[in-house]
Amino acid sequence: MQEMVTLTLVVRKEDDCWRGECVELGTVTFGDTFEEVHNELPLLIRQHLDELEASGERERFFRTHGIVTWRAGQSSAVLPPPPVSAADPNVYFNFQQASLAAPVSLPV
Repeated sequence: MQEMVTLTLVVRKEDDCWRGECVELGTVTFGDTFEEVHNELPLLIRQHLDELEASGERERFFRTHGIVTWRAGQSSAVLPPPPVSAADPNVYFNFQQASLAAPVSLPV
């Protein structure tokens, strides 16, 4: 069974650019448009997860940052409340479930 993780993605408008972040991993990217950041962030998260796996650091990193994994086919942990106000039109958030078995693309 594949090991899975649920990640929080936040994209927000900051002045004249957009900032995308994976809250759990700390992966961040900036761009001129929402679409640019929205498309690039999952790719960077996949690279981050793959590098943690390749270096043998995933377990330690996840433990240190309180990131919980679960097995495909099991129900995932209850999702936390949104990290930002849903009423702010300049902020988009989403929860993504990613397989920790590479190479698997994160859904967008």
